[in-house]
Amino acid sequence: MNNKNQQSVVLRDMVEADIENYVRWFTTETEWCALDTPWEPLEHGSEEEERKNWTEYFMQASPIPPDAPRWKYEIEANGVHVGWVSQYRDLEFLPNPHQFPAVGIDLAAPEARGKGIGTAALSLFLDKLREQGFHCFYLETWSGNGSMLRVAEKLGFHEVFRKPACRSVGGRMFDAVTFLLRDL
Repeated sequence: MNNKNQQSVVLRDMVEADIENYVRWFTTETEWCALDTPWEPLEHGSEEEERKNWTEYFMQASPIPPDAPRWKYEIEANGVHVGWVSQYRDLEFLPNPHQFPAVGIDLAAPEARGKGIGTAALSLFLDKLREQGFHCFYLETWSGNGSMLRVAEKLGFHEVFRKPACRSVGGRMFDAVTFLLRDL
């Protein structure tokens, strides 16, 4: 990050105030989906349905003990909730017999993009996973997501698999790309 764009980035658990951000991000401010999985339709309900679903999610996630591993954290930049990081184990194109975490990030707030927030947040998330004993990580994206490709490169991920022309976005074909980061 350069100094003029330096941001204070933290990962935290969801708080009740985040529910309204999720409602907005999944109903009206959905442009973030164009970077995530734009070949898949965004399935969302009305504002009321999304509010109910995110409230239920919050209620389920709230009692998790502070020291328990999490699959998802909220991203806060300069005190503002801007997105989330998450992990999963089922890779789309490669076997994952050792169940190494695959990491992902969504910066739903457009004002958070292009400022190093995603790189900082994913780096913090990798550190949390290392504290849990993981030292090998996957990252899956598509060749049209230049932002995620740059984040992967900055964090030291190396491409290990590419499936050509399997993603149709806006009438163009893109590759599916899988990266690996292995700590030495």
